[in-house]
Amino acid sequence: MQNPLAQFLPVEDRIDGVYIKVPRERKGKIACDKIIGVLDKAQVTNYNRSRIEEVINRARGAPEKIGPPFEFYNSAVEEYVTVSITDTEANIKINPAFATAGIKLTPTLLAYCLKRKGIVFGLLEENLQKLIDEELYDKDVLIAKSIAPVDGKDARIQYEVDMNKTLRPQTRRDGSADFRKVHTFTQVKEGQVLARKIPATNGTPGRRVTGEIIPCNPGNDIDLPQGTNTASAEDGCALVAAKTGLLKTEGTLLAVAEQLEIQKDVDFSVGNIKYAGNLLIKGSVKPGFVVDVEGDIEIQGIVESATVKSRNGSVSVKKGVLGKGDAFIYAKHSIETLFAQEASLETEGTIVIERHCMHCETTCTSFEASQPQSNIVGGTTKAAENIVATQIGNPKNIDTRIILFDQKKGEAKKKLEEYCFVKDKITSELEPVKKQVAAKAAIFKKAGDLVSAKQKAEMKKWIDSYNVLNMKLNYAQQKIRQVTEKLHGPASYNGYVKVIGSLFPGTILELYGRKKVIQNRLDKKTFRIDKNGEIAGV
Repeated sequence: MQNPLAQFLPVEDRIDGVYIKVPRERKGKIACDKIIGVLDKAQVTNYNRSRIEEVINRARGAPEKIGPPFEFYNSAVEEYVTVSITDTEANIKINPAFATAGIKLTPTLLAYCLKRKGIVFGLLEENLQKLIDEELYDKDVLIAKSIAPVDGKDARIQYEVDMNKTLRPQTRRDGSADFRKVHTFTQVKEGQVLARKIPATNGTPGRRVTGEIIPCNPGNDIDLPQGTNTASAEDGCALVAAKTGLLKTEGTLLAVAEQLEIQKDVDFSVGNIKYAGNLLIKGSVKPGFVVDVEGDIEIQGIVESATVKSRNGSVSVKKGVLGKGDAFIYAKHSIETLFAQEASLETEGTIVIERHCMHCETTCTSFEASQPQSNIVGGTTKAAENIVATQIGNPKNIDTRIILFDQKKGEAKKKLEEYCFVKDKITSELEPVKKQVAAKAAIFKKAGDLVSAKQKAEMKKWIDSYNVLNMKLNYAQQKIRQVTEKLHGPASYNGYVKVIGSLFPGTILELYGRKKVIQNRLDKKTFRIDKNGEIAGV
């Protein structure tokens, strides 16, 4: 039989295989699919498509082997081959009578026969070879297997925050447990990722031995657990906090509460609180505990020998502050409380006390204890602008200090201390550098032109360090001069102390450095610095 490729190219059927010659001038002009079509029409069972394409595309102009000698399909074999097909596999059964018909079985012959019978996928070529080698005739032999579909996985939520806060005390360096540092809630910041959605997968379709696709079921999608003050990221696969606050749940949803609410006392069951938002404590703050937040704090009970800080908000204590010199309240904007006793209160704004302020140390811009039953007894009350009280001191002549201070000068004094500290630090760092520069300069002078490149580089390093430190020192000295000028500048004496009711002996008034000791009871007085620079009460 003439080789079917002879109509296209020079062909040689050699003992070791089929060779074709592709002229160089025909490179890129021969359609490989057309050649394959001719081989299929001629029922060649063992051609190597990839090798044929390679030789045609290369077009070397010399004979090249494209595979073993062609085998042509003998359709008579079909009379002796039975194929059974199920959803998952195919089996072949061969009648041994094929041998009397002069048919020679080969794997390629059987594979071609199976293809004609519809088996186009999952062929087990090793089983075909085994069938022939072991003459497994007149019995069913597995020759093809389907691939089962793999269903997609459902989408799932992966939480990026601790959803199971437990009462775990922190461990100190010595190994003991600090039961005041128990964590009982989760804080989150605006933009923080709370949860991620792991998307559903589509799955992988299967395929029957007949080539039919077996569809798979895609995984089910799921919504992000988006609750109050949360948002979906642009890709739809991440849930982020829309505001800074406290993580909580709303049924199955995640939410962020801007205000943390403690439903009971702050004690060992709650632990110290450090929080970035607003805080409501419906009970009291027990001795030794610390409440430290960024926002506003409302405490419906009392603060007892504890520390409460609002770094950028206000503090309101409904039932008062009770200490033994160990209670401390700080707020950026204001402090309000029913009473305060043996406590320290500090704010850049106003302190308002409804009843009594007894033996406290307070610092603020404005102090107000102006209700009919309000009084200041003992301790030191300092304000930058004004102090208004119904009663100051008591008939027992308790030492009570009332102070107005120049806030700007106080701030300048603090700045001066900071700049002086920096100057001293730089000076101590500069001294050894100066010594190194002087020592190396002496070496350079003595060595003259013999100074090495390494020595020059090292000298440059020390000079650069000297210049940087000297520049910092000059800056610090300049700031010290500026702040010192402010300290020696004109003072502001516009503040006042107003007594709505009575001012008792034992009280010391100190207005901007001027002192006045109250010797007798005075009623309804307002004290200021007069034109002569003295304390005057009207």
